[in-house]
Amino acid sequence: MNKISICINRYFTTNLWTFMKKLFLHGLVLTFVLYAVQEDAFESFGATKTMLFALCITLVVIGFFNAATEFHSQREYLVFDLRTVLPLSVWVISTLIIQSLLVFCQASITVVILIKIFSIKNYFQYFITVFLILFSSDMLGFLCGFLITSSLNTTMSLMAGAIIIQVVLSGVLFTPTGLFEKITKAIVSYHGMCAIGSVADLNSYLPAGYPLEMMYYPDLDYIITAWASLLVLAALECALGVAILYFNLSCTEKYSLTKE
Repeated sequence: MNKISICINRYFTTNLWTFMKKLFLHGLVLTFVLYAVQEDAFESFGATKTMLFALCITLVVIGFFNAATEFHSQREYLVFDLRTVLPLSVWVISTLIIQSLLVFCQASITVVILIKIFSIKNYFQYFITVFLILFSSDMLGFLCGFLITSSLNTTMSLMAGAIIIQVVLSGVLFTPTGLFEKITKAIVSYHGMCAIGSVADLNSYLPAGYPLEMMYYPDLDYIITAWASLLVLAALECALGVAILYFNLSCTEKYSLTKE
């Protein structure tokens, strides 16, 4: 526990301003996006769906970049520490605590913005949904940060591809079938839209006689299943990221002690 607290202390000593900037930019970007798509939201189906999609994708992108560059930003000293004095488990646990705190603050800011703009009522369900979308996206960024070891530029290219996949396979632009339907089970934005669309009771805004959209059920069991899917994705992404980092640290040629 002492080593974990030292890691957290060191992070906030050197990165407190970065942490605060992330919170400020989160609030600024989200406010801009939601104001841009607020017209007729929670009044008509199309406008509400557009707003929820914009919200979900914005959360995915923000969560992704919370952690995607964390390793590279500390690489100059972190690789040496992890190979000599710092147990990998200690760094992982301290990083999870820091990222969870960041996501908790961002989720709180998001709910406040939603209340101010749309006067939402079921704050707790929105908070859990937003927190899990952010956290699962955060862990996806955590994973992607370790997939490329050559340079930050290459990592950023991988990140762009990952975000495009999140947009395309969210289940909003088209209904996935066949292989794509199976792939959506591993897509954060898909489960995020299932959860947030159900919390918002999106189908209730459909005109009379229109068929219900199967992704959205205002049933608590269905919402909890979507939450669980996001949590499972986050756990798998984190575990895979740690495994890749462990493998790369054990290979001298994978990580040099300086940034390229």
